[in-house]
Amino acid sequence: MKLQPTSFLPKAGSNLGDQYTLVELLGDGTHGWVYRAIRLKDNQTVALKLAKAPSNKDSELREAPELLGAPAHENVIQVYWMGRISPENYYYGIEMEYFDSYTLAQLLEDRKKNFSKTYDQLFEIYSQVIAGVQHLASLDPPLFHGDIKPHNILVKAGIKVKLTDFGSSALPEEIYVRTRENGGTALYSAPEFAECDKKKGSFKNLMWGDIYSLGVLMYQLVTGRLPHDTPSQVLRYDPFPKPREINSTICPQLESFILKCLRHKPEDRWESIDHLKRGFLKARLNQNHFHPECQPIPLYSAQRDWSSEVLQQLEDANYLKAASIAHQEYKESGNSHALLLELKALYQDERYESCRNLLEKHSIFISGNFPGTSDIRYIALKVFLKSKKLSKADQILKIIEEKEEITPNILLLKSSVRGLQADYKEALEILQNLNQGFPGRTAIIQRLILVYEQMRMPEKAVAFLKAYKRKFPDQQWLLSKLEHYRRLGYL
Repeated sequence: MKLQPTSFLPKAGSNLGDQYTLVELLGDGTHGWVYRAIRLKDNQTVALKLAKAPSNKDSELREAPELLGAPAHENVIQVYWMGRISPENYYYGIEMEYFDSYTLAQLLEDRKKNFSKTYDQLFEIYSQVIAGVQHLASLDPPLFHGDIKPHNILVKAGIKVKLTDFGSSALPEEIYVRTRENGGTALYSAPEFAECDKKKGSFKNLMWGDIYSLGVLMYQLVTGRLPHDTPSQVLRYDPFPKPREINSTICPQLESFILKCLRHKPEDRWESIDHLKRGFLKARLNQNHFHPECQPIPLYSAQRDWSSEVLQQLEDANYLKAASIAHQEYKESGNSHALLLELKALYQDERYESCRNLLEKHSIFISGNFPGTSDIRYIALKVFLKSKKLSKADQILKIIEEKEEITPNILLLKSSVRGLQADYKEALEILQNLNQGFPGRTAIIQRLILVYEQMRMPEKAVAFLKAYKRKFPDQQWLLSKLEHYRRLGYL
């Protein structure tokens, strides 16, 4: 994915299509701009996020579409609509509830000004964050957030808190493409997700990732620093100071609560968000009896290493620079994590030939069982598929099937390989099974339509097009397909 240059930044005060008037720019993130906007059809004030890479597929730009029409919750920003903004259909927008607030990250920059000497305000913010995560987990199907950090927590005067930015959130065994190079912010990620492009697994595994992030957040709130300074430290799970070593006013029960969130093995953490909430309430009560006042938090200067620099370059879309830094680290240390990050950077820059050369030179990391090899195999499969090297893709599939649990993401890629090999029968069987387990997913339906077209079964293709139109009526590719079949007389 290559980001659009910022010269395409729409100006505040201008109209965007026939849907919005942009009032002011609220935020400028790596992947999108957020505006306060007026929805023209009813003059309602909303927050509008515009993707910086509008040329990407819609499936890559959506963020938690499962929240559309989901029950509202006071601690989660509502998502009203997402899609191409008419009539030009150039910008991809995500329309959300407007919440006049600051991020928790902004407030923590000046603790002395924004927070009193007691723990009460910090605990109240944290309890509302838990409530928001608990709501996401209670949805049907359940969601995890995937990127819990102060930048994604909005705080309004009077301590009203809402979770936002669902770009890394997903359903269990997600099959949508994610736009985050590191699947969320590495320093707040659990070690098992620190090197993943995509967070994948059972809901329990994904929820344990959120629980770890909640532990990092509380650690930061009461100590003024993070457990780890660099992504490589997170991945290795380097030792870190216990909270009471930094802040002597923290009670033993609060320290135990935090450390249980931050256990290395996911199954050793809190069993669920409900258990975590109960543990926090007990720790909060004990803290109020132990030492209700918080000592001044000293400023902390975090360390940086090669992995920090690589991820910074990835965030800034300087993919070749990121690849160069990772390459040098791999050359010096033989670290498989460095090789994985080099591959990620080259893949993001669409340098598939360079990826192939790197993979063939270091094939041991595909067939072996080193840290990160699961993700290296996943990238390898995508690279050979993109390059139409189908025999190589088949080899990767065989290794994955021998050494790993097969995920829906892998099955989706396998269906594409079989389709390109003209084995439409097996491709169709894979996709039909996926559609039964994950009905209505764009990635599956698009491939089903293509397979039915190749098998000369237009009636089936049209049936899926109609089903897809009910869910996403404004997709340009969909409208073009429907027009094609209308001309052929199938509609």
